[in-house]
Amino acid sequence: MRAVLSDAAFGARPERWPLPTATDPHDRWLRAVAAGGQGRYAAALADLAHLSGTAAASAAMSTRASFLRQLG
Repeated sequence: MRAVLSDAAFGARPERWPLPTATDPHDRWLRAVAAGGQGRYAAALADLAHLSGTAAASAAMSTRASFLRQLG
């Protein structure tokens, strides 16, 4: 599944929707990046909210900041 989420976030399938369910914090972060790249910010922010208190929290906060910059 990580390959599918990676392709949606950074690779050959950026249009993939719906995205598969994430099974760990890294997959949840990839899912949020992919959703944000499609302009699905509410879905992306919902996934990022689940990452506080995990090792992926810093990446989640950076991704959220990136979304805020993109939205102006």
